[in-house]
Parts: sequence; C-alpha cells; structure tokens
Amino acid sequence: MASETKPWVIYDRYFEDAKVLAQCLPQVNEAIPQISSAKSCVMIGAGYGHHHLPFIRECLPNVTKFVAVEAEEEHMEELKTRVAKQLPNVSIDYCVETPENWKGTGERFDIALLFETLQYLSQSDRAALFKRLHDDILASDGLVFMTIYPYSAQNPSGAFAKTLSRLGLPMESVDVAEIRDQMVSAGFSSCYELPFESNVSGGELSDDFMSLFVLMSGGSVSMEKVRETVTEEFGGKKSIPYALVLQAFKKQ
Repeated sequence: MASETKPWVIYDRYFEDAKVLAQCLPQVNEAIPQISSAKSCVMIGAGYGHHHLPFIRECLPNVTKFVAVEAEEEHMEELKTRVAKQLPNVSIDYCVETPENWKGTGERFDIALLFETLQYLSQSDRAALFKRLHDDILASDGLVFMTIYPYSAQNPSGAFAKTLSRLGLPMESVDVAEIRDQMVSAGFSSCYELPFESNVSGGELSDDFMSLFVLMSGGSVSMEKVRETVTEEFGGKKSIPYALVLQAFKKQ
C-alpha cells in the first residue's frame, strides 16, 4: 500500500537532490581544502542522512568523532541502517532530540552540518541555534555547512513551491540572504555559497508519489487534494526543477 511506504523510500525515488549535491562536492573540497583535516562533526537535524552521508564520504575523510541529532526515532533508525551500509567503519553517537532543544555534549566540533533543517525552525529558533553553535558547540575556526531550499510561503515561486504552499504544508520560509545575515550576527563569516538545481520527477503521479505530500502534511491533506493540486501545478510535466543552495560559514 502506498500509505505504508516509508517517506525516505519515496523521496529517494523521486527527488534528485542527493545525487546532484554529490556531484557538487568536489567543488567544496577545492574551495575549502581545510575541511579534509576536520576530526569531529555534529549533524543537527540529521534525518535519515539524505544529504549528510554523501557529504561525509566525499569531504570528511579524517573525522573520527560523529554525533547525530534527530528528533524522529523512525528517521534515526533509518540513519543507523544507512550508516552501517555506507560508512561501515564510522562510529556515530545518536541523540534523539530536536535541533532547537539540543544543548550540546560539552565538546567542541570542527564541523556542523545543518542539512534540510532550517525550513522546520522558526526565525527565533534559528537565531538561537546559530548563537549556540558559535558560543557552545563549534571549535575555533569551526565550519557550518547548510543545504537549504529557498522558499517563501507567502510568495512561492515555481511549481514545486506553489504545490507546497497550496497544500499548506508545515514549512517555514527560508531566504538565503536572511540566513547569511543571521549567521554573521551570531559571529560567523560567510566563506562559501553554491547554488545548484535539482528535480522532482512526478512520473505518472502515482499514489506512491502523492502519499509523500500526505505524509508531509501529517495526514491533514487528503490524497484527492494532493492529486488535484499536483496535477494543476505540474501541468503534465514529468520533471519539475527546484533550486537549492549549499552555504558554508566559519566561526570567527
């Protein structure tokens, strides 16, 4: 049954962002060569490692200490499974907690990854997290990497964003310039920014695909409403592009 399909299975099937990000990562290594010497990393809002694991494999060859923070236990279990398969020699400490409530471990990390996290945090929670990263979590000269989906709930642009907005899915607006300003206010400097483009493949608009939006809504939107909205916004196109941005910041 489509409703029983795990969300990460559906997402991996129809969304290309992890593959596109992986293709961009050699550029990150070239632009920030010091990343290869990092020894410790914390993933805040780790999910099931959709963007994190490709990044770790390509950019963090010498990290020996990992911590993963994720509130959803089901996602955490899938992350553990993927780590065992994709990074069999890596040991990770897992913490079931929300990004806004996690206070750290008392340790300082060289790298923090906030991938696909900010759209689920309010503006005030973001600012507090950025300040905590600077003051309590990152080591001197530590680096923060984010992948974000620029999105305006009030003025959505593009078929995918308009679909999310029309369905009233629980996502906060994310503006690249605002994130940059908030990080600078918290004490970081912007050191790298890489826009890239991904695609969502709607295919034949199967129940499997539609169920992802139902899951994202927490069940508040019906399959019929999703099908109507996606059909109208996608307009019969097999593939819909959407923009993503990788940002990097350095602790001052």
